[in-house]
Amino acid sequence: MTKRVLVLSFALVGFANAAAAENPSTPTAEKFPTLNFAIDGSLPLQYESNPTRVETKRQPDYVFSPYFKLSAFGDLRPDLSYSFYAATSVDRYLQTEDNTGSLAAFGTQLIKKWESLQLGVTYEHSYGYDKDFETLFSSNNDFGVFLRYSYTNPAGDFNIRPYLTATTRLDEGLALQRNLYSFKIDFERRLIDRWWIILTPRVRYYNYFDTQAGRRDLITSISTGLKFDVSRDVNFTTSIGYENRASNIPGKNYDNLIIGASLDFSYTYFGRHGGGAGSDFLQWLSH
Repeated sequence: MTKRVLVLSFALVGFANAAAAENPSTPTAEKFPTLNFAIDGSLPLQYESNPTRVETKRQPDYVFSPYFKLSAFGDLRPDLSYSFYAATSVDRYLQTEDNTGSLAAFGTQLIKKWESLQLGVTYEHSYGYDKDFETLFSSNNDFGVFLRYSYTNPAGDFNIRPYLTATTRLDEGLALQRNLYSFKIDFERRLIDRWWIILTPRVRYYNYFDTQAGRRDLITSISTGLKFDVSRDVNFTTSIGYENRASNIPGKNYDNLIIGASLDFSYTYFGRHGGGAGSDFLQWLSH
């Protein structure tokens, strides 16, 4: 089922761009590639003082959480873009193996741009598994909207990126599960050469329905660390963070200290007009 969704998504994008390429008089065909691809990934190893997010009887552990994402994207016009993606991740705990879980997701975005300001709508269908994709225990539909802004000072040594999101989750039967409202700000300041200091405060508010109706959670967190730009597409980050959940349900409160390091990468392939973008992409992957 998941493979069919992915194939259909990419087929629809390819069909739309092929139609634009056949009409060279349209601005989209003249100015923009038919289809672009991106591969993003993260290889983080972290120590968590409370990985199961419980109020008592904590069991500190180390977790390795690889994440990979494949995207196809393009522009419908200069200020409007779209993307389709497939993503997967695994949380593998090194001591408490019962906590290990995995995720597969497929989604799409539509983004309106005003220079550094972006407004977007999103849809994602996700599958949650026990251990390494062994037993399916959840299937969800997330509909969301986001607003984000990016600023870099003229010297190019300071970045600030505020990010606001609102998401509604429905289960496989389309029953309302929860609303999530989130706000974070990423700060980056260059120290020297390729070294940056980073800081990210974040607030998340959960409003639950269905079997957890009436539950309200507020999760606040802050993290800081150092980032090293290995290359234009790869960076290495070390960080330390603290997370706290305050809930109106007894026993749901927790706090968690997180210390870790991560190797992250992002490669983008820009397609060309007309046919051949898919074959060019396969040749690029083989190098």
